[in-house]
Formats: sequence, structure tokens, C-alpha cells
Amino acid sequence: MHMIQTLTAKRLILNGLLLLTILTLLWFINLQYKQTEKIDSLYDESMGNEIHSISIFRQNKSETSKHSNIELKKVDNKWLMTKPIEGEADQRKIKHLMTLLSEHIDASYPIKGKNLATFGLDEERLSVSFNGVKIQFGVLNPISHKRYLRKGNTVYIVAETVYGLLIGGADDFILDYSH
Repeated sequence: MHMIQTLTAKRLILNGLLLLTILTLLWFINLQYKQTEKIDSLYDESMGNEIHSISIFRQNKSETSKHSNIELKKVDNKWLMTKPIEGEADQRKIKHLMTLLSEHIDASYPIKGKNLATFGLDEERLSVSFNGVKIQFGVLNPISHKRYLRKGNTVYIVAETVYGLLIGGADDFILDYSH
């Protein structure tokens, strides 16, 4: 009788440990999923629920102007350019620019200890800010041909499609009624 009670107690302890192990594993998997979910795209909560301002910074090589900024504001559900010229922005191009926020992130690295020149991120040459949250553009990765981007203290590798739009002139964002 005593032996049966000992075996039953051992089974209960073993089953309890097994249940604890399974619960710990589920908690860890859930934690990993939440962390991956957070860096799945460049959008983050600090940008707010709706984008209402976009700033584009471009460093110029010319001596007359070291940089040129484009400022876009959303007013009454329409995008307007406020700098360097004023006018109604081409809504399709703004939508295209916004696709950057939903692009899939292939990899990310903390910048601490990294040589930012390797990524073309040692100085700001081109960046776009959504509601004040800056995304800096670097060079293309020579192997994957995806772009290095910096947001905050992290370098991301992303297959983005907005670089060509960002390096164009302010006129490229103004709505052209002739088409």
C-alpha cells in the first residue's frame, strides 16, 4: 500500500513539473511572438494612429543649398505641401510613400558597436519623418539588394520602393492637373 502511495505521489509531482514546463514554454513562445510582431514593420505606436505630417530631408551636394526639405501636412483629409512651395500634394504619391511603414523587415540590428558608415548611415543624407519619427536611408545591401534604414537605435534591412520618390524634387509631390 505504501509503495502505491509513493508511486502516485511521484506521478503527481512529475505531472506537475510537466505542466509547469509546458506553461513556461507557451509563455516564452508568446513573448517571442510579441517581440517579432513589434518589429515586423517600420510603423510604431510613437507615430500615432494616423499620420498627419511628413518631412523629407535631402542633403544636397551643391554649394548654394546644403539641404532641401519637403514638408507635407494632412488638412481635411487632403495632403498639402507647405515647404519649399505650397500646393496640393499628389495623394497617390503620398500613399506610395506610406507603403514604407508597412514594408516587411528582413533583419534588424542595434546600432551599438556598429560602424554606421558600412550601412551608409554615418551621416544623414536622406530621411523621412512620419509625425516626427525619423527613418534614415542608407545604402543597398550588396548581397540582398535591400536597403539599410535606421530608426532610433536600430538598423533595419528592408525591401523598400520609395527611395526613387524621395530623391526627386518637390515638384514630384505637387498635384499635376494636366494629366
